[in-house]
Amino acid sequence: MQNSQSGNVIFYVLIVVALLAALSYAVTQSGRGNVSGIGKEKAKIYATEIIGYGNILSQAISQIRLRGYKDTEISFENSKVAGYANANCYDDGCEIFHINGGAINWISPSSNANDGSEWLFSVNGVTNIGTTSLDLVMILPNIDIAVCQQINEKLHGTTIIPQEEDSVTLSKFTGTYSGLAISDSGAAMDGNNAYCFEGNVAPAAGTYHYYQVLIAR
Repeated sequence: MQNSQSGNVIFYVLIVVALLAALSYAVTQSGRGNVSGIGKEKAKIYATEIIGYGNILSQAISQIRLRGYKDTEISFENSKVAGYANANCYDDGCEIFHINGGAINWISPSSNANDGSEWLFSVNGVTNIGTTSLDLVMILPNIDIAVCQQINEKLHGTTIIPQEEDSVTLSKFTGTYSGLAISDSGAAMDGNNAYCFEGNVAPAAGTYHYYQVLIAR
């Protein structure tokens, strides 16, 4: 009888150990930044929205510049996100989100496409885009990895995500062209107006971000 009871105790201990191991694995997986909960079809839809919005903004900026406004006068001031006032912009015509300027509505990314971060308009240099001068870019931070893969599939025919070499500029554009470079050691992003990439230092490794050049200088 004692042997039977000892066997039962060992059996229950093994069950508890197995359950704890399974729970630990589930928690670990849920905390990993590169695991996506988005299906492929939904990721494709989000990718299309992101790329499309970037193209719309790029076209609006081109129209504003055709009216004679300089690249330093472009303003992203809006009612959604503070910090974009540009002192160089002297009337409504150089404001992207004003009816008399670009006449574009600020559209936040779809829920679950990223972590809820808003679009960022900043200055970064992209190799082999324009001259060696820094470029005006838009960035969507912290994208779901599945969406990032679909962006690159649509733009470049591959789901491979290049990793940025060091850091990119994450400050808001207010008329001054000062910043860092967007590049990767494999040169996949060189000469490309848009790409989804993995961060390295800032933003951090294991996070995914989309950039689109709005003005190549």
